[in-house]
Amino acid sequence: MKLKIFVATLAIIVAWFAGHHLFHAGHIFHASSGGAQSFTVGTGANEQIVNDSYTLAPGARVEVSGINGPVEIVTTDSNVAEIHVENYVSDARDLEYHKITVEHGADFLTVRAENRGNGGWGFLRWLVGHGGGGRSAHQHVLLKVPRQVEVATSGINGEVRVGELEGAVRVSGVNGEVTVARAAGDAQFSGVNGNVTFGVANPTDEGVRVSGINGDIVLRLAQDVNADVRMSGFSGEVDYDLKNVTIKDAARSKWIARIGAGGPLIRMSGIHGNVHFAGV
Repeated sequence: MKLKIFVATLAIIVAWFAGHHLFHAGHIFHASSGGAQSFTVGTGANEQIVNDSYTLAPGARVEVSGINGPVEIVTTDSNVAEIHVENYVSDARDLEYHKITVEHGADFLTVRAENRGNGGWGFLRWLVGHGGGGRSAHQHVLLKVPRQVEVATSGINGEVRVGELEGAVRVSGVNGEVTVARAAGDAQFSGVNGNVTFGVANPTDEGVRVSGINGDIVLRLAQDVNADVRMSGFSGEVDYDLKNVTIKDAARSKWIARIGAGGPLIRMSGIHGNVHFAGV
């Protein structure tokens, strides 16, 4: 009797989830009409391709988040941002739940991958043994943006590469190598599982903050830069080829130094890897 009740209940659940999926069939792709959001669906049933361009004002903020794949941000002398995104899923039915959304205005540009649950179909596919559905979604993001912007990336499962900026850079939650050619404003890096290489033209009053890095760090600074360095909780070696470096404290898991006459603070903590201060 209990077995019959269980089978009947299971049949109801399966029927509901299947019906839920069929209700959404034919409504997989969405696009906004107001211009605040846009994306172009590719020709393949399993892909979404975004190719678009927008004008950005100096100082605009560019954000990329939730991407399962590499992110490359190239900087140019133009005031136009170009977006090239490829989004692939193993099953076309999953594209509704893992689409790329682009939002933009004169002072901002946001590119993010949505990772919503796959509704009833995700459960049904799991039930019949087809695995995790849209978890196999994979994206590749290439942006060409004006040099006079600030960049923020978060939740990236892949390599992140950023060109020379005249604004700030903020990178968090990256599973992959991170390379930033140069940031003119403040720089923040946190929660990176991979090597980090970045340059800072002239640290601002906000300084440089680096924390939670599982990999080696290379920080490129001008030879005539003035800054103070405070490092704690790291497990690797520290070296430098900068001039005018005065070490104040080099105890275990602690490194305090002054570069030049001192100035904005470069703070690093929770580093599982080596740190190299390089001159440019």
